[in-house]
Amino acid sequence: MTDPFNPAPPVGPPHDGELLGPIGDYLGFALRSLGRHKLLATSAFVLVAALGVGVARVVPLKYQVLATLLVQKNPLVAALSNPGMSRDWDAPTLAARETVIRRQNLVALCEQTEFVKRYRASRAPAIRARDWLVEKLTGKPKTDAQVLDDLVNALEQKLWVTVGQEGTVTIGFTWSDPELAYAIVQAAVQNYLEARNTAEIGAMGEAIAILQGHDARVQKDIATAIEQLEDKERALRIQQAPRRTPVVRASALPDEELVRLRGVLAARRRALADLEDYRQRRQTELQTQLDQLLAVYAPEHPAVVSARQSLEAIATPSPQIADLRAEIAKLEQDVASRAKETSEPPQGPATLEMDLAQARLTEAQDPRLEYEREQLEMLLRRHAALVDRIDSTRIALNTAQVAFEQRYSIISPARRPKGPLKPYRLMLSAAGVVGGALFALFVTVVRDLSRGRILERWQVEQALDLPVLTELRR
Repeated sequence: MTDPFNPAPPVGPPHDGELLGPIGDYLGFALRSLGRHKLLATSAFVLVAALGVGVARVVPLKYQVLATLLVQKNPLVAALSNPGMSRDWDAPTLAARETVIRRQNLVALCEQTEFVKRYRASRAPAIRARDWLVEKLTGKPKTDAQVLDDLVNALEQKLWVTVGQEGTVTIGFTWSDPELAYAIVQAAVQNYLEARNTAEIGAMGEAIAILQGHDARVQKDIATAIEQLEDKERALRIQQAPRRTPVVRASALPDEELVRLRGVLAARRRALADLEDYRQRRQTELQTQLDQLLAVYAPEHPAVVSARQSLEAIATPSPQIADLRAEIAKLEQDVASRAKETSEPPQGPATLEMDLAQARLTEAQDPRLEYEREQLEMLLRRHAALVDRIDSTRIALNTAQVAFEQRYSIISPARRPKGPLKPYRLMLSAAGVVGGALFALFVTVVRDLSRGRILERWQVEQALDLPVLTELRR
């Protein structure tokens, strides 16, 4: 028999409030709301999850491609070519970033890789939708020139170059198309090597041209000094021994600017020939590497595809070669114009015979010719010093051409990325699933609360402040 003053405990399982307090009541109410509105919960979940998966499929992914070069000095070559010259100014990694990121180079990169055409074809759906919307709103579709300008600006931000402490140069590029990123890095590495080759060879060749121009002026000064010496001898009526060969007059010697222009032209021609030879050797090496890979792997193997694309990249027109050819054509015009202005004979300019000039200095023994003799001797010493510098620079040029491929080596070539920089699609898909579950929970709870009905025991106890003794389930 039941004691009326000590009622029996409620029949059924304890509600969540008895275990976790008010938080458990609310949490249980929210979870059970999913069961009360299964269709609504399922629809909300599928809607948000599908939206997350859809966004993951249309947003652009980011792929990163890297290539590392080892760039080193060769102090032995420098010592052999010119022992007295400091080569700290010729640091091989000097201005590496500026060489690659220079706007002219970026435009050339876009042209080499057909960036505009490939970008239009490989845009992500979200980018296509954005461009379509902008075009509809403005009523003016972007021209290829405008797209090229935008892509060059993007390259300035996405293409980066770092120089390591050990003489390494790393070139990296982040883009939404992995194939395009790979092509850009390959072309950037090739252009950097060719730019360094042209800069080193061209700088030494131009230095030779400048020295030759100075030497031409010194030769003219020597010829003028000899003429003044002979004029004074005639004025003083000094008898001289008969000369076997006359010394060339200053008027017959070449113009200083013309000599410099010819030297620069010769340097540019040599740089062009050296760059074409370098590209040919590189192309031969890549072709040999491709043949070796084809003997082992199928044509569709990634290594074979990469080697084939490297070969295609080296075969594309080089902006450095195009610039050199244009510069050579202009220099040829300048040389022809200058030769016409100076009325240089077609057979070429005469050159001062320094042995005869030295002999003429020895002949001038009269004390009254002391000043003229000192001036001539000083000019002859200056000429000898210039000749030594020209010879040293030529040796440095030859050794630089031979040692270039040993100084610049690719230790980590560009490779196709195996996956995106970050798993954005997986992250967005997971966010869609989690967001779908939370949204389904939210809408079902709102649905229950909006009805204003008591659905669970703890709501009765909270509203009436009375214990519920038992529950009757239907």
